[in-house]
Amino acid sequence: MARLARGEAIDVPIYDFAHHARAPRTTAVVPGSVVIVEGLFTFYWKTVRDRLDARIFIAAPDTECLARRLERDVRERGRSSESIRRQWAETVRPMYERYVDPQRAHATLVVNGADPVAVSVAAIRAHVAPALGAPQRPDTSAV
Repeated sequence: MARLARGEAIDVPIYDFAHHARAPRTTAVVPGSVVIVEGLFTFYWKTVRDRLDARIFIAAPDTECLARRLERDVRERGRSSESIRRQWAETVRPMYERYVDPQRAHATLVVNGADPVAVSVAAIRAHVAPALGAPQRPDTSAV
């Protein structure tokens, strides 16, 4: 993050979801006027939080999260719906409650991940506009 803030490019690891591990390759990231940092634990470390001008947490109802996970893991990972539901109940949901959801308290904005994308985009744009020195006007381009 420090290198990006100084305008330097970085190589970012690529995660291989099918194998649950980092891939051997990376992708180059060249910073622009806005740098988006995303991840499940982005707000966990105070030193990271302190570098962020905006901290946006995306929350969605459990039913929506499970439905999306079922669709993705069957399609992309070849898993059975039974194994996905078992993993959800035994590890995914409990670990979300223990480690991820508490980070919501550090957010400067919480958006509903079940809302239409245009609604979330409008809320995020309005939230970050002051940090960018941009006017806070409605944006209908995403609608």
